[in-house]
Amino acid sequence: MLLSQLVANAFPWPGVELTVDFEVAHHDRALALRARSQVRSGPFICRFSPHLPDAFANFAIPDDNAAPTAAEVRALAEAFRERGRTPRVEFLAGCAPDAERVLADAGFTVRHRGVVMACAPSWLTAPAPVPCLELAEPRCTADLESFALVQHRAFAESGEAGLPGEAGLAGEAGLPGEAGPPDEAGPDAAARLARMRERGGLVMLARYRGQIAGGAACAAPVNGVGELDGVAVAQCARRRGIGAAVTARLTTLAYWRGYHLVWLESSDPAARRVYARIGYRPIADRLYMTLGQ
Repeated sequence: MLLSQLVANAFPWPGVELTVDFEVAHHDRALALRARSQVRSGPFICRFSPHLPDAFANFAIPDDNAAPTAAEVRALAEAFRERGRTPRVEFLAGCAPDAERVLADAGFTVRHRGVVMACAPSWLTAPAPVPCLELAEPRCTADLESFALVQHRAFAESGEAGLPGEAGLAGEAGLPGEAGPPDEAGPDAAARLARMRERGGLVMLARYRGQIAGGAACAAPVNGVGELDGVAVAQCARRRGIGAAVTARLTTLAYWRGYHLVWLESSDPAARRVYARIGYRPIADRLYMTLGQ
């Protein structure tokens, strides 16, 4: 049975005709369409940043079940090059199964492969209680600044700054989203978290023995779908179950606040085991393909 069929069977929600991987793909595309500098090139939506040349700020997403021709892929690459950007495509493999082959034939290579996981409300499993742990939303700007510092340090240690996912979870078993980890700590990073909350996003903090030792964020829902990202735990507080606890509480809060689907992406097998213990299940592989790097 195909992964998409397994997913459809696993999420028998009334009135939902899309499989969950396509819901996530539509979420990604809706965010790309909100960008001021977005254009269509054949069966691709291209999102460009006029200010940031970074590959993670400039990418294309194929349409559902896109089967681009070689000429369309060449036109796509040219759309990036004429803007001084590296051609980059990201997509859920099962939502455009022919795209990877056509892109590879044109010289694109897979630079990163992540696993997208989702958790239906009925799948949520409460983790074991962690002594001396308090989970709560931020109370003030200082809370956001403390969490931004934890994120910055944890992602710097993991070497995954700029990638979706998590930092500091492997020790608990042992990474392009609005809720992703900041590139630097301080007031600017805290302000980004504050803006995300003002737009309807969520932040959950983990206080261990009275100190902020971790947390996670979830972007505002788009058509009821939101990405949970930026999960981080301070090094001094790992191997205690804090990552699982804060992720479970934030997922629960999202459903209380009316989200229809919460998903996340992970590149770390150990972190995926943490998420699996609280009910997250893999639904798709996400490919990041670039040309000329």
